[in-house]
Amino acid sequence: MDDNLYDFGYIGSKLPDLKAAVTATGATLLDIRFSPISRNPTWNKNNLVKAFGDQYVHCKYLGNINYHVPGMENVKFVDLPRGIETIKYLLLKGPVIVMCACKDVNHCHRLLAVQEFERRTGQASIHIGPADLRGLAGIREEKQSTLF
Repeated sequence: MDDNLYDFGYIGSKLPDLKAAVTATGATLLDIRFSPISRNPTWNKNNLVKAFGDQYVHCKYLGNINYHVPGMENVKFVDLPRGIETIKYLLLKGPVIVMCACKDVNHCHRLLAVQEFERRTGQASIHIGPADLRGLAGIREEKQSTLF
């Protein structure tokens, strides 16, 4: 069984690509935003529940209480140990895609959450971006052939 842990920021991504990747891998989509709402309604919790059903889990434990304060030094998790245990539990069932909004993982609390998971378990994670979703889903880019 694939027990990979992926991390993903949805900004710049398309929901159908994420859906295809989750379906193809059998992953659980673990939303670690403090509040699972977005200015873009596509990414609101209710829509994600409709799209992913029981493959979607919101984990407030890994939410950043200080989400409105810039700087990685200001990240404060709701309950990091319980959040790490949630990831470990979900990985028993298959792959997990840890998701939040931030496109750049280097300026996002999910980097700290995943690094802490790696530190505690020794298991490496895999960062994926919008282009990687299609690869996970097994979707190949179609190339147009030209006749000369």
